[in-house]
Amino acid sequence: QCGQLNMLLQLYRESTTDELTGMMNRRLLMKQLEKARVTMIRKQASFAVLLLDLDRFKRINDSFGHLAGDAVLKEVAATLAEQLEPGMVLGRYGGEEFAILLPNCADLAQTKRVAERLRVAVEDTASAPSHAMNKPKWRRTKGQSARSEPMGALGTGAGEVIRQW
Repeated sequence: QCGQLNMLLQLYRESTTDELTGMMNRRLLMKQLEKARVTMIRKQASFAVLLLDLDRFKRINDSFGHLAGDAVLKEVAATLAEQLEPGMVLGRYGGEEFAILLPNCADLAQTKRVAERLRVAVEDTASAPSHAMNKPKWRRTKGQSARSEPMGALGTGAGEVIRQW
């Protein structure tokens, strides 16, 4: 029985977790959004949804390959997850898109503050120097641009992933 239970648990995780980032996948995210909508109607509670898209992400995959793109997605996902407040739900919505459910959020100004805090967190991650673990190193430049170095698994760990966004 334990073996069957473990297998069911593993199947559930595989069907609800994004393999690359480890966060909830679109299927589970959409269920959470529907649950929030039903709750909002029933309890007259409010919520907001943020959709985040990484600008010019296709250039990374086209220029440096999907492993470099994967490294960037993992780092952005980890940065966003670190910024979550209790009750917030983060999931990968699609390719380079993420969605965050903000429960009990009726105020547009509050939603904008959260969105700006997340943008700054990603920007700060982009500005931080690489660690010994060869995390991608990003640097904020004009507009929505960034620069990065690939993780060690991509080769030497010193090559530039994003030259011109």
